[in-house]
Amino acid sequence: MKSKNLFYLFAVAAVGFMVATGCEPTNPAVVPQVSNVTFTECNDGIGTRNTADNSVVVVFTNFGVNITHYGLVVNCAFDTVIINQIFENGVLTITERGEPNNANCMCHTDVSYTISGISESNVNMIVINGNVVWTADQQPPQPENPLVGLWYSQEPYIGLVPYIEFTADNRFLHHFQFENWNYNLICDTLILTNPINNQECRFLLSFVNENEIIIYNFSNGSINASVKNIHFIRQQPQNSDFCNSVQTSNFQQIVEITNDFLATIDNSLSDNVKIEILRNWLLEKSCVQNAEILCVSCIYTYPAISELSITFFNVNGALTTKTMDVQMGNPMRCGFHTEEYINNEVSLNFQQIYQNNNFSLKFDSVLNDSRCPLNAACVWAGNAEVKFIYVENSVVHSFVLNIGPYGSGSNTTFGNVNIKLVELLPHRSTQNIPIPQEDYVAKVLLTTN
Repeated sequence: MKSKNLFYLFAVAAVGFMVATGCEPTNPAVVPQVSNVTFTECNDGIGTRNTADNSVVVVFTNFGVNITHYGLVVNCAFDTVIINQIFENGVLTITERGEPNNANCMCHTDVSYTISGISESNVNMIVINGNVVWTADQQPPQPENPLVGLWYSQEPYIGLVPYIEFTADNRFLHHFQFENWNYNLICDTLILTNPINNQECRFLLSFVNENEIIIYNFSNGSINASVKNIHFIRQQPQNSDFCNSVQTSNFQQIVEITNDFLATIDNSLSDNVKIEILRNWLLEKSCVQNAEILCVSCIYTYPAISELSITFFNVNGALTTKTMDVQMGNPMRCGFHTEEYINNEVSLNFQQIYQNNNFSLKFDSVLNDSRCPLNAACVWAGNAEVKFIYVENSVVHSFVLNIGPYGSGSNTTFGNVNIKLVELLPHRSTQNIPIPQEDYVAKVLLTTN
């Protein structure tokens, strides 16, 4: 096994137990530490499992525990393996990951390391990347399912909504292709099974930590059946009150939660820094798609007022953009505009709804698509007819916008809201294969006068 330079992190866990009733420990607690980490080069091809049995060997010594993991799945670009460990209440929890992970392929490595300062008599269970690999009685219990919950994508992801859900009864939700399929996680393999015909699809899955996963070559969305490595972040409990208020459109509650946070910001900081702190806090919320600083202390009241544009999404995938006014007093206070001034380019999946405080816009369907493929020579450029539904003050407007193969589509106006179709994806192919409705994504530019 070849040694390499690497960085490792460790979490401190107190290890010290009374070994006899009424006796004080004779030695101070030893802090567990990771050392002697070695690993091999990629030892097989992309997706090959023949040489990677994913087995784990655990050997306790007088100095701690030696662990060898055969067939750890890593990105092909990795040049180091990072080991994190936490020892708490008799459970040794370890995460292993290769870095960097910027290649679009996977391979396997055999990694070995020592965790010193741990005695076998104090360990009840060892868990690696969410899987129980060792127990004191060698009878692994059924651990809590580490996947249960909502997982939000951390990069552009074209699905029904920007997240997926693993339920406690092993159902997989909110995905255009695998909606309501059954799931099972065996080692590093996510198995999705159609309950109707038992069709199976398998994907490599790794835990970056307990709240971040990567699903490799996962179905990115319905466009051309594209796939990519997708990071998902678990919805955190500390976000739940905020995001639950978003789901119920209780924006007054959002203001109260935000004001509680604003009261914790050091008032001696500059206004620019304080607004940046608020923006970063908002972006940490799993139900916030974007938060943009519009201006800082730009409204000359006393105290001055700053503005941010915040885009939320709810469990139905509907987007809501609101402008937040922040009074730069001590403490800072916030509120939302009753009128919205927008200049946003929005990507809408088939049947998805964009919503702000005053109106909603739904991408209903593509009525006709005769656009010339981009890599073809056509006598006529062709045209696509896209149907939308606009609702304001309970009045429903159904309308059609047109667009050719090179963008620059038509537009329409309702009141002071202008809607322009700027792109329709995917483009038609030279094979002249019809594009399913659910594969379309309409990009529109929304502006107000």
